[in-house]
Amino acid sequence: MAALILLSWCVSCHSPQPTPVTVLPQGLLPSQAQVAEVRGFGARGRNPGGAWRKLQLSDWLAMGATVQTPPTTGLTLRLYEAGLLVHLKTNTVVRLEQLAYRRDGAAVTTFTVLDLSQGEVAVDDSNLTPGSEFEIRTPQGTTRIPPRGAR
Repeated sequence: MAALILLSWCVSCHSPQPTPVTVLPQGLLPSQAQVAEVRGFGARGRNPGGAWRKLQLSDWLAMGATVQTPPTTGLTLRLYEAGLLVHLKTNTVVRLEQLAYRRDGAAVTTFTVLDLSQGEVAVDDSNLTPGSEFEIRTPQGTTRIPPRGAR
């Protein structure tokens, strides 16, 4: 009986957690986010398949990463070369569902999906390029931010 309980504990504690995988449409390239500002202590992140780690200024997060801020900490992420800023408020959990781009000469079009399961984010969309897509999914619904010139 003790061996069965121990085995059960080992299986439940050490089995890998499923990692959602985002498949990009043809012609899109994956991107990353960089921690641009940390306000407080204790923000943490986890890249797909990785362990939770404390986030610091200039850390990189891959597409599919999850970021969590505690009740006393805010965080700003910089997306893409254009410097699109996403401000995570305190007590927020967000997954970087899709961070992708397409380059056509000098023009860059970005495709962003954030999965906000808890808390609040504020997006500085001043660098959102024409044709780009940006959406935030929440348990209540989805919000899309139109690119500049499309409003």
